[in-house]
Amino acid sequence: MSNMSYCKFENTDKDLQECLDSLRERNISSNSEKRAANRILQTVLLFLEDEGIIESHNVGRVKEIIEECEKQEDE
Repeated sequence: MSNMSYCKFENTDKDLQECLDSLRERNISSNSEKRAANRILQTVLLFLEDEGIIESHNVGRVKEIIEECEKQEDE
């Protein structure tokens, strides 16, 4: 279900903070969540590049972070 237009950024901000906490802790439990995390990171980074906020991003590093979550799950 999508967010109401008047609060979509507020709702997404809270959810994004939880997602970033999971990435920092390398705690993503399912493959579908790992794929979604990768898509979100790539989307945000491409937006930042397109808007001239950053010059480029390291696709390899994004993949490493997701792989580290996979290793965490195995332990």
